[in-house]
Amino acid sequence: MNANHTPLPWDFSINKDALGNTEIDIHQADGAPYTQYPSDIGHIFCIWDVAPKAVQMANAKFIVRACNAHYGLINALQKLRETACESVEFSDWTELQEALQQADAALDKAGAA
Repeated sequence: MNANHTPLPWDFSINKDALGNTEIDIHQADGAPYTQYPSDIGHIFCIWDVAPKAVQMANAKFIVRACNAHYGLINALQKLRETACESVEFSDWTELQEALQQADAALDKAGAA
């Protein structure tokens, strides 16, 4: 199955389920592009009994921050890589090659083409 993820930006909220369990809900933020079907909204639930509250809050914040930053970081890294190759003069080309290899590895890991 090939599907796109829920449109960004994402946010999270703290809610209670029908049984009174506290949960963290990762969802589209207000103002995100319209999603036609509720099943496309992208909820992820975590019951707090599984791990300490502070850890789950930190995890939810990290997921939201990483997802919201993903495409901006890819674009910035690609632009930096292009600029370095086109216009920057280095006295030590080894340093530039190492930086470009790190950029390429990060772009590959992020799924950039």
